[in-house]
Amino acid sequence: MSLKGNNPRRITCITCISGIVFNDVITSASSTGVRCVPFHKFLLMLDVDVTGTPTDILFSVEFSDDNVTFYKYMNGPFGDLRYEDGAGDKKESISGECLAKYVRLSAVATGTDGNNTFTITAKLQLSK
Repeated sequence: MSLKGNNPRRITCITCISGIVFNDVITSASSTGVRCVPFHKFLLMLDVDVTGTPTDILFSVEFSDDNVTFYKYMNGPFGDLRYEDGAGDKKESISGECLAKYVRLSAVATGTDGNNTFTITAKLQLSK
């Protein structure tokens, strides 16, 4: 995971998942928690590449007050942010609010194997 931005007081970009191939070996991934105070908004940027016909991949934005126990963000599309193989390759972004001290991103894929994969890069851009 990397942090970068021209002015960290106003905007910070966190690479949560960087080019991970979800297959028969890797079916889930979670980034480490990142302190999101003093930021109030986030933009989740997803780059989903599909090979073959994996079933689906579920993304969860999660928040924590102690960076130990994380809770799934359920507002709007985040309650079931799922991509299916039939949707094909996607580059999309979705915004939300930072309401706790720490944030992380998790992803769980189903129906993947050596030939049916998702390759994921996911970033959280934090802003005031």
